[in-house]
Amino acid sequence: SDSAYLLQEDVSRLESGQALPEANVGLTITRRYYAQVVATRDGSPAAEAGILPGDFVRAIDGEPTRFMSAIEADRRLHGQPGSTVTVSLIRGRTQEPYDIPLERNSAANLTVTGRLLGSASDIGIVRIPSFHDDVATQLSEVITALTDQGASRFVIDVRNTATGSYSDAIDTARLFVADGTLVILQEQGGNQTPLQASQTGTITEAPVALLVNYGSSGPAELFVAALSDRERAKTIGQRTAGRVGLQKLIRLPDGTG
Repeated sequence: SDSAYLLQEDVSRLESGQALPEANVGLTITRRYYAQVVATRDGSPAAEAGILPGDFVRAIDGEPTRFMSAIEADRRLHGQPGSTVTVSLIRGRTQEPYDIPLERNSAANLTVTGRLLGSASDIGIVRIPSFHDDVATQLSEVITALTDQGASRFVIDVRNTATGSYSDAIDTARLFVADGTLVILQEQGGNQTPLQASQTGTITEAPVALLVNYGSSGPAELFVAALSDRERAKTIGQRTAGRVGLQKLIRLPDGTG
């Protein structure tokens, strides 16, 4: 779970809106006994080191993660460009962790890309690495370009896609669903708010398949759920992370949270 007890340092940072240092190793972390890897960003130091969704990070720079929140773990993984952090990793039934030094960088290629499966194929392969603020525009341009090249079916890859915003995921889903309720926002206490589909038309009515895995998390899961629940797309792959939710910070009297 991402719900956790937070140190005063993390509460103060979140309340002030202070951003973490830009450089990181490309890991999205949750907490499950220890810090656990949800996903690795495309081309990141973590991905190049072979770290996989589901791996456990038992320690960060020698500091055990057993009682560390996901927010604290994420903070420790950020730093100055070129600096190094060492993660102690456990995979599967491995008994002893092994250390992997990772050099932080600030390079993050979040561009939506696409290609035809083959030169004579009508299947367009699209990769969404993050649901950032320009993703809907980028995806629309890629789908249009592939359609012009002869694509009449699409496979959209959101494996290991775990970053971005829920609003941008909804806007992206609207590219494929023309009308009706897209998703329902349910708040604590049971209040429900339906969010409607596109009012301006969709970019394509071609068949769509979505590639997913455990690293498909947060905004990516919302995108997948919106399309699959409306029977607009089929899903292929593994069960996703199950992390579709927004959390609220509650400050405690001593400044922790």
